[in-house]
Amino acid sequence: MELIRDPANPLMLPDPNSDWETYNVFNPAVVYKENIWYMFYRAQGLDWKSRIGFAISTDGIHWNRMRQPLLTQNPHFIDNYGGPGILMSSSLYLT
Repeated sequence: MELIRDPANPLMLPDPNSDWETYNVFNPAVVYKENIWYMFYRAQGLDWKSRIGFAISTDGIHWNRMRQPLLTQNPHFIDNYGGPGILMSSSLYLT
């Protein structure tokens, strides 16, 4: 597989209609498995707190995002997320 930068880059932008990914969408981790692209990404919204978003694509260019974050902060455990990572073996793990 050869990866080529798409001229429409960036492929995903902040969503001004979303309270959790209003300002930044960045630090993506992407994996291709069984003809589907999976993207985990960091996003910041109105409160500037980071959350982890999730999107899927069949072509790697047009992405369908979940409308709610996959992971949100728990103030008793973590106060901010960095970029997500992916570890693949026989299963898929978000790190």
